[in-house]
Formats: sequence, structure tokens, C-alpha cells
Amino acid sequence: MLGLRLKGFVLVLGVLGILGGVAPPVQSMILRGYVSEGRLACVQQGLVRRHKALAQVKTDCLPESYLGRWQCLTVVTASGVAVAVAGQSVVSEIEFVRQEDGRITAAWQQAGWTETNSQVKRIDALSAIISRVSQYQGPGRNRGMICHCWDSFVQTDREHMAAESYVDQWVEGQYQGRYQTRSVLSRVSGSSSLSGDEESRQNCLD
Repeated sequence: MLGLRLKGFVLVLGVLGILGGVAPPVQSMILRGYVSEGRLACVQQGLVRRHKALAQVKTDCLPESYLGRWQCLTVVTASGVAVAVAGQSVVSEIEFVRQEDGRITAAWQQAGWTETNSQVKRIDALSAIISRVSQYQGPGRNRGMICHCWDSFVQTDREHMAAESYVDQWVEGQYQGRYQTRSVLSRVSGSSSLSGDEESRQNCLD
């Protein structure tokens, strides 16, 4: 009887020994499969590339998706000056172009007005603020008028943007007051200046 018990005990030890030898490798395989070294390296490389890309973003450069010509319909929403009445509207054209140093800037095409100074502050991939000074040199009693504008742009989809602006006005060196406007910009058909890669990135806006 004692011999049978010893044989059974030895058998149990043998089974436990086999399980003990097999279980650790199985458990190890599960852990390695959960987060493989290859996957971890891929994630790390992706984070490094993203960090480098963010570091290269220029805050004095407008978003690439702005590139091209846009028709701009502007409506005065509030005014403290005589020459800009609330409800008054004007249509102009804005062209966003890439400069030789890689920056993207804006050029307003409005009869009689010449831009003398501008600064750009990029907020994110779709939003930016432009501070600009323009002088009216066209005919009429407003010749010599100077306006300092703060324009806040946001691209709503691939073909449209919205903007809100504050404008301070001077005439013959005398401050006249401020007025506010809202604008809707529509891309002029076929005006995109994006390269193939840039066009692919802009498709994300659709």
C-alpha cells in the first residue's frame, strides 16, 4: 500500500515538473506577443518623426492648405468710423503664395490699397492671425488713409475659410476709430498651388 502511495506521489511530482518546465515559456510567449520589440521600436520611431515635424513648423508661416487664390466677401458688422457703415460689403481677392524661404504669406488685391507691413502668427493647421498695415492711394477724398488690420482666419473645409477682423483707421495722421468685419472666403477654381504631397495632405480637410 505504501509502495502505491509513493509511486503516486512520484507521478504527481513528475507531472508538476513537466508543467513547471512548460508553463514559463508559454507565459513568456504571451508577454512578448502583447508588446513586441518590433512594435515598440515602430512606435518610438513614429514619435521621433512627429517631434521633428512639430519642431520644423514655422509660426510665422500660414498653413499650406491656404495656398492659392481666394475670393473674399467682407461685411462690416460694427463701426465707429464714418466711411465704414455697418452692413456695408466689399468683394476683394486674396492670394496665398509661397516665398523663396518657404514661408506662406498673403497678398490682398483690392483696388487702390497697398500693403506696407504685415506679420503672421500661425495658430494650428487651419487657423492663423495676420496683422497688416495698408494705405489707400487711389482717387477720392480718402487718399492717404491708413488702416491697421488684425485678421483671424480659420479654414472650414477645403474650399472655404472664415475670417473676423478689427480695423483701426487713420486719415492724414488723425485716428478716426475702429470697425469690425466678418468675411467668407471661397477658393477660386483651379487656383491651388499645392504640390502632389501637399494636395494629398489637404485631402484630409474633405
